[in-house]
Amino acid sequence: MKKIYLFLLSFFSLGALIAQPLTPVWTKLANVDFAWFTSNGNLRGMAYNKATDHILVSEMNTNVHILNAADGSFIGTLSRTGLGTESFKHIRIRITDDGVIYGISLSPGAGNCTIYRWANESANPTIAALFPVTLRTGDSFGLSGTGNNTILYASGSGTLAGNTVIYMLTTPNGTNFVTESVINVASGTGQWANRTVDPVTNSRTSDLWIKTNSGVARRITVGDNSGGVRTGTVAATTPAEIPVGGYGALKHFVTTNGKKFLAFAASVNSSSANPENAFLRIYDVTDESDVKFYGRDSLYNDPANEVLANGNGTGDVAVKEEANGEFTIFWLATNNGLRATRTGTSILPVNLVSFTAGMVNNEARLTWKTSAENNNLGFDIERSSNGIDFNKIGFVASLAPDGNSKLPLDYSFTDKTISGNRNFYRLKQLDKDNVATYSSIQVVDAKSEHAYSVTVRNNPIIDQVSLSIKSAEKTAVTVSLVNPSGSVLQNVSQGIMPGETIINMPASHLPKGIYFVTVRDNENPGSPVTIKIMK
Repeated sequence: MKKIYLFLLSFFSLGALIAQPLTPVWTKLANVDFAWFTSNGNLRGMAYNKATDHILVSEMNTNVHILNAADGSFIGTLSRTGLGTESFKHIRIRITDDGVIYGISLSPGAGNCTIYRWANESANPTIAALFPVTLRTGDSFGLSGTGNNTILYASGSGTLAGNTVIYMLTTPNGTNFVTESVINVASGTGQWANRTVDPVTNSRTSDLWIKTNSGVARRITVGDNSGGVRTGTVAATTPAEIPVGGYGALKHFVTTNGKKFLAFAASVNSSSANPENAFLRIYDVTDESDVKFYGRDSLYNDPANEVLANGNGTGDVAVKEEANGEFTIFWLATNNGLRATRTGTSILPVNLVSFTAGMVNNEARLTWKTSAENNNLGFDIERSSNGIDFNKIGFVASLAPDGNSKLPLDYSFTDKTISGNRNFYRLKQLDKDNVATYSSIQVVDAKSEHAYSVTVRNNPIIDQVSLSIKSAEKTAVTVSLVNPSGSVLQNVSQGIMPGETIINMPASHLPKGIYFVTVRDNENPGSPVTIKIMK
């Protein structure tokens, strides 16, 4: 029997919850912003389309609305040509990373359940699956993968023989789906997946995060297929107090350095006495024995007086990873509103903005800067002679109080034991949760007299010479453009700060041929760096 890990969480006062790292991007309120977004209980599903940077919001049995993810503005609706006559169409929707859209129709009892497929936002829907079910199915809908590797999951508000039932559907061609297996999770009379089924990876044995409309979240492992049946086993669970208010919508997401988070939204039985339907809550679950509260966001300025009832606990959560490593969380609370909020780079333990290395007084000097730190222990300094096999040569502790800072911090390390010709350096950033992240690799020539390295960003050149100078310390240089006969065509003097400096020199007027760029340290003008360039 697998060990069940209970999430141990600290309780937070309301005052502590208000101070959190989430930044609102836009908000659309029910009965205010769109004529189709009312408090009639029909808006229950939402998904993010990575291929178009759009948000799709499902108005059950009526329309699937398309919004601009950047500002929430209305774009249009999906085609309905090809949809059937059953009730509760596209109650939930999910989208693959390449933009294929799936919508499930609720089957209120035993019978057939229908899943529709839109090849893209301009396509007419087709039937992706028409599969038999033995109990209510469609309240929850999950997806992983793309094309022939797409896997669909469906569950609902019912149990069978003491089990929560989750249908797993696979496809031989990326278009038509069949039931590969039924996942049974021993739950007694509790339906544990009647609001969320969220796969962790794209695998038939992927773990699943499941959620009820009012109760704990569970991570289950999925066993092998035996005669069309797989066994789901609870591997982790949250206590009843987390999340507060019995949220139904749940989405897990993972940062580039492996930190794991759960976002909760859409609480059941919201009212002035229980305004949780107005909130999003995010928890760090990297260490399932020590879960940490990350932040909370609200639809309203005064939730207790503005929140509207949501008796079913329906809604949805979707996630977009931004280029800089932060995340935008889109969350829908039925009858209340839709909101986009951003985590900021604080969701990563460290935002490393620069890392450079160079020779200073026959020693290798490493410098780096962070713009924000969260739960940072410090940095292992690693060196290699071949750029492949690295060994630790030192450690620099975080300068942030208790490892947390929103201010820029500057670090340095001097390697006095440098040897050989070329040495490779990298930083191993260590989180207090035992998660490690590696920096880029910097190369230092032990024979170099300079604390900087110079590269030409465009060689051959066209309209300009663009130089990248990465320095380990503050200095000043003179850059010269020289023709093959030794005549200096241009001189540029430039102050250099630690990090990377870009210097551009016009070259559109130069005839085609060979040239040289020399970079002299104004404090040590001997032995300049010389690079051959072509036009």
